[in-house]
Amino acid sequence: MKKQQMSIHDLEKEVQEIVLHIEEIEKNIGTIVLPAGDSRVLQEDLLYFTSLGNDQKAIMNSIASLENLQSQITEAKAKQKTIQERITTLSSEWNEKYTIFGKTLVANYNPQMASVIGQTYTEIQALLSKIEELEIQFETDKSALEKQGFFTKMINQVKLSSLGTSISAQKRRLENLYTSAGKTAYESGALKKEYDERTLDILILQSLDALGSLSEEIEHEKKNLDEASREEKELNTALESIGVSGSFNKKLEHFSNRLLGKQNELLQLYKKTGHEYISKYVYADGSKPVKLPSDLDASVSQMIKEAQKQSASLYVCRQKIEILQLAGQISEKEKSIASMQQSIIDNDVRISRLQVQNADFAEKITAQANEKDELLIKKAELEKSIS
Repeated sequence: MKKQQMSIHDLEKEVQEIVLHIEEIEKNIGTIVLPAGDSRVLQEDLLYFTSLGNDQKAIMNSIASLENLQSQITEAKAKQKTIQERITTLSSEWNEKYTIFGKTLVANYNPQMASVIGQTYTEIQALLSKIEELEIQFETDKSALEKQGFFTKMINQVKLSSLGTSISAQKRRLENLYTSAGKTAYESGALKKEYDERTLDILILQSLDALGSLSEEIEHEKKNLDEASREEKELNTALESIGVSGSFNKKLEHFSNRLLGKQNELLQLYKKTGHEYISKYVYADGSKPVKLPSDLDASVSQMIKEAQKQSASLYVCRQKIEILQLAGQISEKEKSIASMQQSIIDNDVRISRLQVQNADFAEKITAQANEKDELLIKKAELEKSIS
């Protein structure tokens, strides 16, 4: 029985493989006859095929548009970052150019500048004098240091270092004043008329040219930044208008799922069309293969012949399975009959044994009844003797 069951299992596995093979043939035939518009294909299937193709193209175009827009948005963001970095780099040049301009103005100072940088000019002159005094003192103390004793020298070295630090701090303050003077003068526009007429000292003109050039560069980059920002907003608006609302990934997932659904529909249509196409030439009962029309596509004809062959094999396998199943049922019936026959024999033996037991019981009943009668007579005689 186990050997028989294993044979059925192997045949069922073979049936499954053949069915899958035939389905693959049907699908492959569908992929040929549908695009070709074969006259043997149902008109409604041809229309459905065209509709699915159009749907897929539309979905893929949407995906392509999404990806293109996302790529442009990424580029626009990168462009903004580059421009912003450029603006930051250019803006870091302001102080240097203000400082140069301030120094040039102070070096070429005249009373006309008093209203703009007069106070700063005064501070600078005072600070220059102070720095000069400190530097003279520093050099004097430094020279004197060489002639001093060890301990005195150590103490005065600390004082000299402190003086050097003070000089550095004053020079930094001086630089800040130059920068402030240059920024104030440039932003006030006090020299614009003379600048336009080019009547200023050549060094002042050069400083103003450099500042103007820097300002133009920064403004130009800011316009580029605004343009890139507007471009990104427009691209985001265009992106939002495509498909479902949400992020790019959500939209892409939506269209990808739709495309997958259409591809599954197309696969089922291929299988259905192929099955219907070969149904006139392939029979499930293992009939002799039908002669194929001569106008069939050569590859389709070859696949139908293979399907006929596989169908015949499928029929034989199923018949073998049914034969084995019937043989199994017959075997079960034989076992059942044999079991019931044995039960009859067992019952006959049991009946014979019970009949013997019944005869023995009958004899015992008769003997017991006789003894009972005797006891009744004796009981009656005793009762009579005492009455």
